[in-house]
Amino acid sequence: MLSQYTFEQTGSVITDYGDGRAKLVFGRPGISLDEIIDQANWADKTFKDIFLQRGKKKYKILVDLEKLDKITLNDKVRAVYKDIIESSYTDKIAIVGDGFNYTKVLTIMLLLRKKEHVRFFFNIKEAQDWLDW
Repeated sequence: MLSQYTFEQTGSVITDYGDGRAKLVFGRPGISLDEIIDQANWADKTFKDIFLQRGKKKYKILVDLEKLDKITLNDKVRAVYKDIIESSYTDKIAIVGDGFNYTKVLTIMLLLRKKEHVRFFFNIKEAQDWLDW
């Protein structure tokens, strides 16, 4: 059963397809550091809640950054997204965006202990293929 969760401030949406797949589509960029931190914490809490509701089934997550024309990350935001990536509820994570997004996301990916289950892609089709969607 499909469920959607929205972070109202930015319009970001998490879609839980109910079958071990989830998609996070970021809306507009955050306008303040507080909003960016709130969004990261919302994503973390929402994914944890979904994981618990679905019987602790691991998820393949597609993250779509294509609507973001800028990304602001500080150490606190990086730490939250790093924790999401390395959490027990993630199987594989495919992140989709442009070259600018890649340079920002790379700062998180370099911090990871488990790098093999997260990848960056420049188009959604390749990301979906890698995730076996």
